Formats: sequence, structure tokens, C-alpha cells
Amino acid sequence: MSGAVPTVAPLGGYTLGAPGTWGALPGPNPPAGWEEGVAAGLADTDDARGLLTRQLTVMHSALTEQPHLAVAVWVPDPETGELCGALAVDHLITDEVPVLTREYYRSKVEPDTRSYVEMFHREIEELDVPAGPALRVNEIVCRDEAQVIEEFVIYTVFPPQCTDAVELTFSTPNLHLAELLAADAAAIAETLVVYPEGSA
Repeated sequence: MSGAVPTVAPLGGYTLGAPGTWGALPGPNPPAGWEEGVAAGLADTDDARGLLTRQLTVMHSALTEQPHLAVAVWVPDPETGELCGALAVDHLITDEVPVLTREYYRSKVEPDTRSYVEMFHREIEELDVPAGPALRVNEIVCRDEAQVIEEFVIYTVFPPQCTDAVELTFSTPNLHLAELLAADAAAIAETLVVYPEGSA
């Protein structure tokens, strides 16, 4: 007897949905006036749009200085226009194993060995989202370079048709918004669709 052997391929692309309180940022060297365009979609009043435009101008370089597949900002209250959090989408690859699996990745991140963060809380959970097996990490940390305590919700998704993974990192320094951030993170992770390289 013989049958088709399942094949896997590197990540070829992805799609991701988000509530209207999230707005995508351009990459490095964005066009003039981009801040006003993003603010117009996230804030309801002139004052709120003005505040958000100023925050985007200040924060853009910090949010995009590292290469990511995508970066978005979170404005949960369009009446105030306050930038309260961010999302970074990353492509995880490794040459240590042929296929990056949840089990292997968890063995690399647990226990946490980062020396540049002070850890106040960390919780790891295995779960499944439509795109595949996932690892969710909730943590409250203070990073040395920032000296700001932040809440992180990180979904690392391991699509069964891909050799590598997609990581969604949600963050906010507003700890009182942790539950709202976690709810948005869960909803956004559910929308992830991954396309292996070479697929139609």
C-alpha cells in the first residue's frame, strides 16, 4: 500500500484580521503625512487625532527599529486617541531542527533565561487556533533598556503545513488594560491564516 506523504514548506504568506481599535503602521522611512492617515482611522475627535498623531510621530522609530512582518498600534478608546499598546508580527525560523514544533519551541523558552528583563509574572499555555497548534505566553516584565513595566501576550503559532512559525506579540504598559488586551489578542490570533511557500 502507498499513500501521499504530507509535506511541509517554509512560510509563504499570511493574513490577519483585527478590530477597528488596531491600526497598521508603515515600515521604516514612511511617506509624509502617514501619521494623520493612521490617526484618522483610530480616533474620533480633532483633539484625539492630534494627540495620536503626535504619539505616532514619537513612537514610530521605536516600534519599527527591529524588522517585523508587520506592526500595529492599539487605541482602545477612540474618544481620547491615546496609544495604549502595540502588536508585532514575526516569522520564526530555526536551523536547529527541520520543522519548528510547539514542543521544541517550548523547550527553548521554558524556563525563561533572559538576563535583561525583570520578571514579575509568567504563564505559558498550550492551545490550538485555526492556523495550528500554538503556545501562549502571558508575562509582566520590565526590560533593562526601557525601564517600563509592560504586559505581554504572545501567541506563537506552528502551522502544520509549514516548517516554521508565526509569532504575534501584543504589549501594553497600561497594566489596567491587561484583560482587554488579552481578549483582543485571543480574537486576533483566531483570524490568522497561513500560506506555505509555493501554495496558490
